[in-house]
Amino acid sequence: MPNTLEEHVKYTKKEWSETEYYVNLLEYLKSKGIKSFIDLGGCVGEVSMILNDNLNLDVIYIVEPVIENYNFIVNRFTDNENVKVINKALYYGLDTIQLGQMSNDVNVGGWSFSDNHSIDKVTVDTIKLEEFPICDFIKIDIEGGEHNLIINSENLSKFKFISLELHSDLINNYQDLIDKYLPNHKVIFNYNEQLFLEIVN
Repeated sequence: MPNTLEEHVKYTKKEWSETEYYVNLLEYLKSKGIKSFIDLGGCVGEVSMILNDNLNLDVIYIVEPVIENYNFIVNRFTDNENVKVINKALYYGLDTIQLGQMSNDVNVGGWSFSDNHSIDKVTVDTIKLEEFPICDFIKIDIEGGEHNLIINSENLSKFKFISLELHSDLINNYQDLIDKYLPNHKVIFNYNEQLFLEIVN
């Protein structure tokens, strides 16, 4: 994984231009008229940048708890009034949580809420999904906080399109969670612990 914010931008850009899953996903999203997006776990903001460039979004909310990453994202979107960047972690039940790294090797996207990630811990404020409007599309990449979000959110099931990065090394039984809490969503694309779901009418 990339060790600097700039390297992570290049890494993500390459993923979305060369990996079949992301190429197909982007083409699919283009056909759906998506205009609003919530990026939970914004990292370096590159996914939001790619989607905005390709979908011409009206509004983007980026949630990124790590202050260095947050500042980097804010600087990238300085001239875009449609982008709102929030320096908090998505979590229910606690006003603050601790994030940590898995090892001493720096990984700018590897901060997570997990007892397994206990190095360089930082305390961050939390926010709930209900504090945002329902948008067309939500990306969830919150490094171990997915279980907490899925079982506690009253609004997640209302999003038509959901991109969910699974972390099976941190939490098990994702399919059971999806079946129980997102019963009206169907998996459209599935690749390497990445799921893209759409509400089935």
